[in-house]
Amino acid sequence: MLKNKKALVMSVLCAVASVGFVMSASAETMHGNLDEVVVEGSKDVLPGGNVRTTAKLGVLGDKSVMDIPYSEMSMTAKAVETYGDPSQPLANVLMNNPSIRTSTTSPMYTDFSMRGINMNGNHMMLNGVPSLFYQFTTPPSHIIDRIDITSGPNAGVNGVNMSNNGTNSGATPAPGTINIVTKRATDTPVNRYTQTFSGRGNAGEFIDVGRRFGEKNEWGIRVNAEYMEGGLALPGAEKN
Repeated sequence: MLKNKKALVMSVLCAVASVGFVMSASAETMHGNLDEVVVEGSKDVLPGGNVRTTAKLGVLGDKSVMDIPYSEMSMTAKAVETYGDPSQPLANVLMNNPSIRTSTTSPMYTDFSMRGINMNGNHMMLNGVPSLFYQFTTPPSHIIDRIDITSGPNAGVNGVNMSNNGTNSGATPAPGTINIVTKRATDTPVNRYTQTFSGRGNAGEFIDVGRRFGEKNEWGIRVNAEYMEGGLALPGAEKN
């Protein structure tokens, strides 16, 4: 009986020693230098790819949103593709900004509100140029590279103070500006073809082709085109 107890004790000690050896060996393997890890990304876009860290503030040029004395958001093309619908107004994308709410669900209008004041396509700029759109038209989503949304009185830096609200016949100055920046040719050639289907049978086809030319790629061309036909979500409405 005594021999059995001694044998048991020795077995336990051996087991403990072996566990300690394994733990010690495992601990040793945790020490050392890892191989170099290279993480690639863009300093101009926040994680997720939907919002940029910089935006254009009129005559002040591109600024960090942290240095802009207004509420500024710059939505990327990815955000437009994620939240947009080619058969619906651009307000579906814009209302991802905290200061914007959509004012209509009709695909025939572009109405929305910023900080409680009615606005529409008339209040949008295209590459800094105002008054190219109106209540029934906004820039097509597939041509947009980014949307710079400035909430707050900023006529001094953007040079515009549009006051035509369209739907309420008021003359209240717009509480902000929305600048649509179109896609441009990149150093990497672009060849995209997209098909969409929405509404009550609305089908769309889109092409996006971009090239740069010249000895130092100083010339570029970007072509965006669409073909859309069919019924929209609103009964009796079509977009051709």
